[in-house]
Amino acid sequence: SILQSSFLKKDISNKLNKFKFSPSALLCYQVCPYKFYLRYILEIEPLPKVMERITAKDKGLVFHKALKELYKEKIWEKGEEIFLQKLKERLLYHFNNLPQVKHQLAARLEVEAILERLWGFVKEEFETFKNGWRPDTKLIEKEIEITLEFCDLKVCLKGIPDRVDRRENEFRIIDYKTGNMFSKKECEISENFRGIQLPFYLFILHKKYGLSYEDCENLCFYDLKNFRLEQKVYQNFLFNRNAYMKQFEEWLKERIREIFNPENPWLKQIGKDCNYCDYKDICEWE
Repeated sequence: SILQSSFLKKDISNKLNKFKFSPSALLCYQVCPYKFYLRYILEIEPLPKVMERITAKDKGLVFHKALKELYKEKIWEKGEEIFLQKLKERLLYHFNNLPQVKHQLAARLEVEAILERLWGFVKEEFETFKNGWRPDTKLIEKEIEITLEFCDLKVCLKGIPDRVDRRENEFRIIDYKTGNMFSKKECEISENFRGIQLPFYLFILHKKYGLSYEDCENLCFYDLKNFRLEQKVYQNFLFNRNAYMKQFEEWLKERIREIFNPENPWLKQIGKDCNYCDYKDICEWE
C-alpha cells in the first residue's frame, strides 16, 4: 500500500479532478489499484517492447483502422467481392506500416495468413447486413465525453465505442477483440467484473444521446481471431437490461468513490494478471 503525505494527497486530488475516466482506466483499477496508481497518478509509461511477431494489440489497431475507413464509406452497399477486396487492401496497407512486418519474415507470413481467412469475416458481416443491421456511421469510433455529478464530485467519463449497429428502433454495441475474450462470469457485475467496456459505452451513449437501455438489443464482442460475433456473453443484461445497467451505475459510483478517497492505499492485487503486467519489474523491485 501507499502511505500518503498531505502534499501527495493534494497532488493526487488535483490529478483526479482533471482525469477522464475511460473503460481501460477503470479496468486497470479493478485488476490492480497499485497499477492504476503507477500508470495514471504517477504517469509512468510502460517500457516499449521490441516485438518480432504481430501482437494481438497490433492486429486490433489495424482492424480498427481498416473497418472504420470502410464502414464510413458504407461498403455494405457495394457487395461482398468489393468488400473483400477493399478490406484486404486496407489491412495490407496498415499492416505494412508496422516495424515488425517491414523487417521480419515471420510477421509478413502472419499477415498473409490473416488475409487468406478474411472471406469468413466478410460472409459473417453480410449475414448481419441481410438481417437489417447497419453500422451507425456517425458513431463509428466516435470519442464521447460526458461530465456527471457523482458522489458530490464532477467526474468526466470518456469512451470510444468500436461500433454501434442500428436496425429500425434497435441498436447494439460491438467491441472488436483480437486477444482473449471475457467470460460470461467476468461480465457479471461482481468482485471479478472485467467486461466493463460495453456497459460503460451504453451508459455514456444513454447519458449523451438519450439512447434507451431497453432499445439496446445486445452488447457483443466480435472475435477477430475466429471471425465470430459473440452474442451471449452479457446474459444478465439480456435477462433484464434496466436492472443490469442500474447495477453497473452503482458499481461505477463505488469505484469512483474509492479512487477519489484521500485515504485510498492503492493496494497491490497479486494474481494471474501479474505475469503479464507492464509494471511487474517495478512492483517486484520494491
